[in-house]
Amino acid sequence: MADLKGLTLTTFPDKPNNAQRRRDKFVRQLEEQSLLFADPAYTTPVHRWKKIDGERQRVTSQRKVSPWWRTDAAGRIVMSVRHGQKAVEIDKGKTGIVVPNKEAFPTVVDTLIAAIRKGELDNALDQASRASPKPKRG
Repeated sequence: MADLKGLTLTTFPDKPNNAQRRRDKFVRQLEEQSLLFADPAYTTPVHRWKKIDGERQRVTSQRKVSPWWRTDAAGRIVMSVRHGQKAVEIDKGKTGIVVPNKEAFPTVVDTLIAAIRKGELDNALDQASRASPKPKRG
């Protein structure tokens, strides 16, 4: 025990819960949207394991990032937060966020990231995840 007295002990932190993992995922996706808005040719790397010559090797390929925004008939940029293929309903019946101009897009993304980190969209994201069917295996 004499050796252990020199160490600083604490409780081991729990694994992040599902809500925290979901928040982290949406923050990463919103950061990708910001990069895509700045560079329309932006792609993200995807790592997979494949058998090449009978041996498993890690292969990196590029995945296209789909935009979460569109320009409406009035010329405004309307953005949505997506869960899978569906837009998340942020307010009752409203899935779009109006971006006043192109220069304000990063500000809107930063505002969404801050809201997600604070947990303000947890209920909306939870409802969206329940609405999407689970993929069948087999």
